Amino acid sequence: MFTKGNEVSCKYEGYWDKGRKTGLCKIYYPDKAVYEGVLVDGIKEGYGTYTWANGDYYLGNWSNNRFEGGGTFHHHKGNVLKGIFKNNYFVKAPEVLINPFFSLEEIDAFLKRRSQINVLRERNEKEKKFFFEQTSNMETLAECIRRSNLNSRIPLVFSSKQSNRTMNEVFSEVSSIMKQKWTNFDLRRIHNEKKQGTHKQYLAEVKENLSDTLTLGQIFVINLDDSNIDYDEIFYPDIREFYSSNFFPQ
Repeated sequence: MFTKGNEVSCKYEGYWDKGRKTGLCKIYYPDKAVYEGVLVDGIKEGYGTYTWANGDYYLGNWSNNRFEGGGTFHHHKGNVLKGIFKNNYFVKAPEVLINPFFSLEEIDAFLKRRSQINVLRERNEKEKKFFFEQTSNMETLAECIRRSNLNSRIPLVFSSKQSNRTMNEVFSEVSSIMKQKWTNFDLRRIHNEKKQGTHKQYLAEVKENLSDTLTLGQIFVINLDDSNIDYDEIFYPDIREFYSSNFFPQ
């Protein structure tokens, strides 16, 4: 049977349960990729194999359409990653996650850069000036942001559900205390608009706001997930996807 999911027609061979794809199946995608394994309500869950047209293939456990748990990734250039995967990444070590689509040369280059960064961190250990402070007082938060800026650090701010305040409310109050205008880059909104192909106008606004921030000393907030945008699926905010010359000025 041919179905239309995520605006892409594909061929589905498998079981159904109350109108939903559930159980063992085989799916043929228009780009010549093939998935063979288990679906639960149309989502890859459990064990399955996904083969890409270029020869890459992953066989192992899935959770919410992502590599999750034990598995093996075979790269078309010959290298093999076997072990534990988390959120599509291969876990080489507790704090080292590898993009499985990297070639062996790209993995080696990544690990070399990471090693160089660790050396720099150790070298600059005495120069580190950071702090972590929890507060629900907006004047205290504003002071913490000032201290971070003086130390050439980028503040990391969380809006806890316990505070019953959204990021918009938090920074509206903080900006009035600091006497600085603030702008908000909403990752959830841009992700949603990118899927719909309507993101260019918003990105143009973001670039203009960021330019004003850099030249006028304003507050620029990268809002990961506290958004007014409706979202009907689990959201995995990934700032790396947008932090490039295509989106932000260098």
